[in-house]
Amino acid sequence: QLLTRRAVVALASSWWLASKEVDPPVVHQSSAVVKPEPTPLASTLEATNDLFLAGDYSPLTLHSDPVLREDPPISTPQNDANLSVWAKEIRRQTTLYLKRPPAPESTISVVSAGALIRLAFHDAVTTNEPNNASIRYELDWSENRALSKPLQVVQLIYSQANSVVAVHAGSLADAIALVAVQAIELTGGPRIPIRLGRVDQDCAD
Repeated sequence: QLLTRRAVVALASSWWLASKEVDPPVVHQSSAVVKPEPTPLASTLEATNDLFLAGDYSPLTLHSDPVLREDPPISTPQNDANLSVWAKEIRRQTTLYLKRPPAPESTISVVSAGALIRLAFHDAVTTNEPNNASIRYELDWSENRALSKPLQVVQLIYSQANSVVAVHAGSLADAIALVAVQAIELTGGPRIPIRLGRVDQDCAD
């Protein structure tokens, strides 16, 4: 009986070891190019861009519009007054854009506001230079995906403000920063002191 038990155990052990030594299945390589799955970050950026382009909204109710204050400029004295008026107009145009239809009254598009804030962040955070509108020449960089539409929006706001004020007072870099600050304030963020007088750069950083 003891021999029989040992034989059963030996047979079972042999079978278990044999099952572990099965050759792995042969994988036939396909000549077709397999497109890699997008990373979670890339998928999120693409989804955000799609929502931005479609005008989809995640409404955020505003209790009251922030006061459009005048920002202190850092330019030549004779241009200070123009810059202050221009900055207020940039803020006003930004508010009108973020509260445009089909957004219900007293709400804004959080998706659009986030894209405008991201644009300013990517324009400012570089290895060499600060915020200088060089983002115009960096849209093909992987980290700047989905920023072409927000840039077009800021350029439109910039053009409209220049038309209303009837003077080319501030730079596009100033406009990018101002639009982002206004978007932050409209979505319940803090008031951010901002000074004007940035110079646009005509190449990538």
